[in-house]
Amino acid sequence: MPTLPARFSFPVLAFACAATVVSRPAAAQSTPVLSVSGGYAAVHEGDLQMPGLYVEGERRLTRLFSAVGQVHRATGSGEGYFSTIDWTDLFAGGGVRVSGRPAPWFQPYAQVLVGAYQVSTIETARPRTPGTSDRYTDRTVATMVGGGATFMPNPSLGFRVGGDLQFFPGSLPNARVVMGVVVPIGRR
Repeated sequence: MPTLPARFSFPVLAFACAATVVSRPAAAQSTPVLSVSGGYAAVHEGDLQMPGLYVEGERRLTRLFSAVGQVHRATGSGEGYFSTIDWTDLFAGGGVRVSGRPAPWFQPYAQVLVGAYQVSTIETARPRTPGTSDRYTDRTVATMVGGGATFMPNPSLGFRVGGDLQFFPGSLPNARVVMGVVVPIGRR
């Protein structure tokens, strides 16, 4: 499985995604130049559900295409036969979003995001005794493919619902669901 360098920094990748999002659009349009979204993100990995949060920025490049930068963090825990396992997922990446606009208040979209993915696991043996916890951290590159819809009942505030699959080298994909508030910034 390809891994990221040991000195890899998620803030550096988040900054690179933000720089992509604020780049100048290629064509003029009457849609928002930039939109910011944030809210609930849940990762489903087998029987494990990990609730969390996401934040993203979207920069309109053309009438159909946008650059997207996104960060999400989710945590969860589960019980094994002889241990308790706590997980933390962290993703920071960017990509392309294709969106239509059949009505001013409804914008379906499809997206592909690629970025750094880190999973931290703490396994604690039962019954708990000092020194019985093991920590694992795995860093890899993930690809997220999915879509959803943005509902804009008000020109200055909307709601986004989406879902995607997270693909990792050498493992089965995870499902992720996002629900959040969208705030458009600036119009052309």
